[in-house]
Amino acid sequence: MPKNRYGGVDTHAAFFVSIKAKSMIKTGLFRPEDKEDIEQELMMAYLKDEGNFKGDRAEKDVFTRMVINHRSIQMIREITADKRKVRIKEVSLDQPAFDDEDTLLIDQLDDTGGLWGDKPFESYADLSIQRIDILKIRESLPGELQQTFDLVMEHTISEAAEILKIPRTTFSSRVKKLKEYLMQSQFKNYF
Repeated sequence: MPKNRYGGVDTHAAFFVSIKAKSMIKTGLFRPEDKEDIEQELMMAYLKDEGNFKGDRAEKDVFTRMVINHRSIQMIREITADKRKVRIKEVSLDQPAFDDEDTLLIDQLDDTGGLWGDKPFESYADLSIQRIDILKIRESLPGELQQTFDLVMEHTISEAAEILKIPRTTFSSRVKKLKEYLMQSQFKNYF
């Protein structure tokens, strides 16, 4: 075993910290100049958790390896997360969608079929037509069914029953009547 540079610290811990630092450098995420910093970081993690060691639950060597391995994994995750952030590009919705002198802004792309010609969202025209159809359906309903329709549009069956202070099964029966009415009406192609 190499000489223990950390006076008063378990020799096995110092040895394992040194080995783990070397293996972390070999991953390519760290530079050889970072070896001392890595060792210090791993040693600090070990010293911080050393007081949590309970001899009846594990052997000291196993505990030491577990703490040091855990911190090394955390360090690797932190480094890889930082490298991923480089690829993130902040975009403003007010900027042009393409490099040419186009006046199309990024926030208008969903109206024109999306960036690559696919249309991930419905257009505003489709949504407004759908809204008008929903209003027509609502207006065609009798009074009690209108109330049921309004509640179902905004709430779950349980929430609506709670609002009306009636049993859930009673409200479910009302929803069933609403569905039957709509299936027999001119709007049956919606269901």
